[in-house]
Order: sequence, then C-alpha cells, then structure tokens
Amino acid sequence: MKLKGKLFDRDILLLIDSGANHNFISQRLVTELGLTVYQTKTSFVRLGDGNQSGLSRPQQSHDSGQISHSDDRGTTGRTQRRHLLF
Repeated sequence: MKLKGKLFDRDILLLIDSGANHNFISQRLVTELGLTVYQTKTSFVRLGDGNQSGLSRPQQSHDSGQISHSDDRGTTGRTQRRHLLF
C-alpha cells in the first residue's frame, strides 16, 4: 500500500507491507533530514525477482528506536528514529 505523508514538514511517500520484516529509508532523505547514521554489518536478502540485495541486519532498540536503511549503491546503515512513525 502506498501512502503520502509528512516527516519533519517534508512530503514523503510511505510504502506499507504488512508482511515485511524491515523498515527502510532512502539515503537522500537521511541526508536531507540530517539524521545520524551508524554503520552495521551487511547481510543479503533474495528479492522476489531472484536477485540479491545487500542491507543492514535488522537492528532493534526500544530506547533509541533505530531503523535500518539501504540504497541502490549498497550503502547500508542504521539511523536514529527521531520520532519517525512507520
């Protein structure tokens, strides 16, 4: 499901998949919002089309609310949630 939303007064597009195991955020949005990124180990997932994609291992932290992200260049990291609601 696609939804339009706002994040820190910026228009964003949310893609919601109730069966997803991860949350993702684009590197461009991370940069534009000035979010802090922490590098993590990379793992790979097989996509529906059979290709593999590198992404951060899921990081769960209830106090800091961190989310994992990956871009199409294979850059991966962990980002402080800072009141992001997904």
